[in-house]
Amino acid sequence: MDENQDIQNNQDGTPLVFLRERSIFGDRKPTKEEWLRHQELYEAIGRVIDESHITGLQIVNGMWRIYLDNLEDKVALMTNGVHLRNKSIPVFLTNPNRPNNENSVKIRVKNIPLSVSDDIISRSLVLKGLEIISNFQEKLRINNKLTNCETGDRIYYVKPASLKSPLSSFMYFGKFKGRVIHFG
Repeated sequence: MDENQDIQNNQDGTPLVFLRERSIFGDRKPTKEEWLRHQELYEAIGRVIDESHITGLQIVNGMWRIYLDNLEDKVALMTNGVHLRNKSIPVFLTNPNRPNNENSVKIRVKNIPLSVSDDIISRSLVLKGLEIISNFQEKLRINNKLTNCETGDRIYYVKPASLKSPLSSFMYFGKFKGRVIHFG
């Protein structure tokens, strides 16, 4: 399998695309009654492609993984998106929350109160010249299972070329002093 094929498909060769629940709910946490269910997503995708071509639907941390049985349907979903709850929801080629680690640098920001907006941390990193690819708040794992409890650590993926020199181990984010950890 060439590297281009690996980017387009799951490790076993199955065409795979991603859909963010955040595209539906924004940054707010949906109530149990609002949760997007497998059947609703299956039917919405079935309005774009033949339902029988959907081989899997999986939700992990607000990110839907959509497995298909052919590349043409993958292209159709990428082009058209999915119409769901009166919104056109974009479909992604790769998981936007997990960029290719070879093409990004992971930065962990610790010791900042959970109540502090991610925008304040992002702004401080951008002012240092960093190009942010994605960010998220880390969640606690217990017995190898993810909980809904945030640890307070913020994880940022940035473009390596934008990190000209190592960041200081401690930085101010607004009025809060945080610990910064990254490799390199």
